[in-house]
Amino acid sequence: MSSTSFTGENLVVTWRGVALEADFRTLTVTQNVNDADGSSGADGYIRHLPTQEDANMALELVGITGTAGTAKWDSLAPKGTGALVWYPEGTAATYRYGSCNCYVNSRVETVPYSDVVTWAIGFMPQADVTDGIN
Repeated sequence: MSSTSFTGENLVVTWRGVALEADFRTLTVTQNVNDADGSSGADGYIRHLPTQEDANMALELVGITGTAGTAKWDSLAPKGTGALVWYPEGTAATYRYGSCNCYVNSRVETVPYSDVVTWAIGFMPQADVTDGIN
């Protein structure tokens, strides 16, 4: 294999400047492009024309107890806006990152009787997703 794989163990995620990575399970960043149908009656196939970009992010965390957990849960309330920044490989120089201004569009707490409590937080960008290098 010519490339180097990596695990998510060094992920760093901040929301409104508050670190979330200590309690994370997964971060999913999905970027899409909408399209328009550019075909006409004589075309034998549909011509897809790229239009606006779209994205969403989903973060799954282990539930946190006590005052720290309450503060973190409250900071992730639906409609809350702020900057979401993620560093998939950590924050060392030459490592990539992504960021965007977004709002929380969903918040789910799962409380099973015999397993760890988890939180699933959905983020919806309000501007372009920015990719960069530290």
